[in-house]
Amino acid sequence: MATRPQPNILEPNQLVVDKKRKNILLREPQKLGSYSVKKGPEGRFYDGSSSELRVLSLPKNQKNIRFDLRDGYVRLRDGGEILCANLKEEPGLKEMLQWILNNRHSFQLKSNVATDCLLNTDFVTYRGVLTRIMTAPYENQEGWLVCVSKFKGTIYMCLFMSDEKREKEMGRDDQANLMCHGGLRFEEYISVALDPSQATGKEADTMYHNEYNCVVRSRISNHSLVYGAEMDCLAVRPTDPETCQPKDFVEIKTTRTMSTRRHWDNLCRFKMVKWWAQCHLIGIPTLVCGYRDDDMVVRDIQSLSVHEMPKTCKAFWFPDVCLSFLDTFLLFVKKTVTEDDANVVYEFDWRPGSNVSVTKTTNRKRPVLTEWYCNSL
Repeated sequence: MATRPQPNILEPNQLVVDKKRKNILLREPQKLGSYSVKKGPEGRFYDGSSSELRVLSLPKNQKNIRFDLRDGYVRLRDGGEILCANLKEEPGLKEMLQWILNNRHSFQLKSNVATDCLLNTDFVTYRGVLTRIMTAPYENQEGWLVCVSKFKGTIYMCLFMSDEKREKEMGRDDQANLMCHGGLRFEEYISVALDPSQATGKEADTMYHNEYNCVVRSRISNHSLVYGAEMDCLAVRPTDPETCQPKDFVEIKTTRTMSTRRHWDNLCRFKMVKWWAQCHLIGIPTLVCGYRDDDMVVRDIQSLSVHEMPKTCKAFWFPDVCLSFLDTFLLFVKKTVTEDDANVVYEFDWRPGSNVSVTKTTNRKRPVLTEWYCNSL
């Protein structure tokens, strides 16, 4: 019997998460394209169209409203599904990879300069991966596992559940699940399909919450990036949806009603840093927030400026610390991921209060790239 490849723990290359401040800039993301994702009882399905594009539809009076976020929720003990966590099969980068294969022309350089990098970008990933990395200096509860492979000169990164995270998700209680349902339900209350004839099923069941995704190109320091991001909705109805840039979108969130100073401080310290990072990475200027009471009913809606968030929260976090750590981490990945082989996966594991450690493996437990992508590319 063949010996199973053993993980290689790269202890000497550990990266310390610190809070050093450097003037690191993120270039304004430019849209390369978009795609939709349909979800149903049998899983996720890639759709290369903009069928799930939505537009903001706020009520005229944004005070003293009543949006019940419990509407349509099915309790877990009554047969409801665990939301916001795919326990059957983690999608990884599958939809992004499909988009890349369908849009290889988007990666061609205008000049004829020869390069060993087939896609002409250092990294391919999702915004969610970058958000988790950026906010690590201020995260004290939940760690992450970023899996990385290098193929034809480009480094691919995606999040996977650690064994501990998967066990936690499987034990999710109804309150946590309801919060996820409530966020999706609020999106449905204040946005509508741009083309109702193409959109399918989103309003019917938040369990099958479909997505519209933008793919953008950007750069931080010396690192070129291509990443996808789920977009909630456009701020206004466009004349030509295909020309929309990320700055034309808004992000939608919910949080508890702010009734004490402690509530406000907790929002600034724990949530707003993640909101800012998520929006800043894609160039979204405005976040629409619904304030819910203890009965999961949104009573008020407020539009927040993403640009003003760091000023509002300066007592708790600094944006340049987030960008500096992202820059440092990407450089660390470049130096660590030396094998250009889709079958080799480097697992970057971080937990609050610890360093980033790396395990190199070829056991395909958490594959970053698919065989059909590598063969087609």
